[in-house]
Amino acid sequence: MVPLTTRQIELLRKYSAPFEDVKRQLDKASENPRVKAHKIKIDQYYGNLLLADLMHYSKTIDDDILLEEIDDLYSLIAYEIEG
Repeated sequence: MVPLTTRQIELLRKYSAPFEDVKRQLDKASENPRVKAHKIKIDQYYGNLLLADLMHYSKTIDDDILLEEIDDLYSLIAYEIEG
């Protein structure tokens, strides 16, 4: 389980192409923005695909603050899926 903030969920929804199971979890979590941390089940396979998406999209972003947010999200997912 990967603990994600509402902002991190927004970033994943915008800068990745999650598979249906992960997308459903992200959609459900985004319905309740008052919750500070959402637990999303992402296994190593899907996690690596999300990481590849984030890496791909990060190459097109010029905003340093947004890049830092995506880098932090990337690091969190990488750490969590490695167990």
